[in-house]
Formats: sequence, structure tokens, C-alpha cells
Amino acid sequence: MTLDPENTFFTADTHLRHKNILRYQPNRKYSDINEMNEALIRNWNSIVPEYATVIHHGDFAFASKTKIKEYRERLNGRIIITLGNHDHYSELVDAFGRENIFDSKVYRVGSQLIHSCHFPMASWIDAEDGSWQLHGHYHGHKVDDTMYKRMDVGIDTHPEHRPYTFSEIQRFMSKRTHTPVRHPE
Repeated sequence: MTLDPENTFFTADTHLRHKNILRYQPNRKYSDINEMNEALIRNWNSIVPEYATVIHHGDFAFASKTKIKEYRERLNGRIIITLGNHDHYSELVDAFGRENIFDSKVYRVGSQLIHSCHFPMASWIDAEDGSWQLHGHYHGHKVDDTMYKRMDVGIDTHPEHRPYTFSEIQRFMSKRTHTPVRHPE
């Protein structure tokens, strides 16, 4: 699957309706969970057009199937979701559709190969050749990235608490170096 760089966005760890996330993530300066939910939805829709694709790298919401579907319907774009440790396939399938839920997935956005997973990986397909790995889970906590082009695209890492554009990630990755390490065949 090749996606259009101008119409592809990336995020993770929205944790909609997760009360404790306000305690765990001090940069989420919202008075309560309802304010947070509404701000995240507003921020998302301010950047993502209805016709765009959003790759969500897991931990979408702590909610019932019905609430998850309501949140999904309020968010712009086609959402492809990579399951996180707090996601349950059976709760997401009605909102996203089976064809849009994965454990991990490899995409091509323009000419860039991207490996999508909720968790950061030590290595992935074509990492030695400059492919990217985008993930969530760490909520902006430091991950050792000395060799490859990997990025936490979680909502807590974006200063505006919204999905990243492809060009924002491209700028970040352009500052990263990767050390090609060829493993013996």
C-alpha cells in the first residue's frame, strides 16, 4: 500500500476517556477527562481533512465499543490502527473495520518505507537502508535511538497534542543519522 505524503498523518496513545492518563502524563494539562477528549478531537480535526489517512499506532481509547465508535465517528480521516497494549480487537472492529486493524504493518508513504507498530523495535525491515519505524507506547520518554530512524509519534510528543504530518516526521528524521549494520546472511 502506497500512501500520499500530503494526506497521511500519524499518531498514537490518544487514550480517549482514560482518566488516569491525566495523572501519568503531566503535559496533558486538562481539568478533566471530558476537556481532554474534546481538545484531542478538536486538535485532530484541525489538521486532518476528512479524505486523509491517519495511521494510529495504538492505545486509542479506554471505553466501551459504543463509545469507541462515537469517538471514531467524530474524527476526520480513514483511520488505520495498529493495536496497542490497551486495545482489544473485539472492541475496535465495529468502529474501524477488520481491514483497518493490524498488529504491525509496513507502509510506503511516497517513496519512504515505514514500519508501524505500537512498540519501539530494535530493528525492522530495511532499517539498515533508512526505513523508518514509527511507534507509540513511550509517551515521549526517551528510547535509545543511536543507530536507526525511529520516532515516537504519540499525541504526548506533539506540542499541539495532534497527529503529525508526514513532513513534520520527515524533518525530524532528516536530523537523525542511521548506521547501516549489515547482518551476516
